[in-house]
Amino acid sequence: MDVIDAKEFKFIVEMLLHSISNRMQICLRQFYVTFGLSTPQAMVLLYVRHCGRGKITEVAHNLHMTNSNLSTICRRLEREGLLTRTRDDMDQRIVWISLTESCQQRLQQLEDQIDTQYLNNLSSVSARDRETILNGLLKLNEVLKLDGSPDGPTPQSQA
Repeated sequence: MDVIDAKEFKFIVEMLLHSISNRMQICLRQFYVTFGLSTPQAMVLLYVRHCGRGKITEVAHNLHMTNSNLSTICRRLEREGLLTRTRDDMDQRIVWISLTESCQQRLQQLEDQIDTQYLNNLSSVSARDRETILNGLLKLNEVLKLDGSPDGPTPQSQA
């Protein structure tokens, strides 16, 4: 690849990130739909599964959603028996969300399905290429990091 200036680099990075994001969403959406979930619903459930019981405000912040949008999603998920919303005993303004047992089981099935089908596509990538890709993404994340922005996952946290 020829040496490119910063403006061209910015454009290429934006286009690649957009393309990667779209491809990931399309690929993952096919799994979510089979479980009757929209992508935002699945993201909320998977986040709570990974991080545990959480306050609506914190979950909304970490998923880059507004509190009202997340509340709407949570109401729908609660009606479907996938999560519970409970007010804090000490401060009634705080709403905690947690997964139901049936949701835990459904999410395990979803993740098993993703692992067996989606991750098989990634198995053809060599260990060296995986390391190169991760290092490049980590470096880009570091370069783009703004003060106060979330760091995102690291390879060690994905174990």
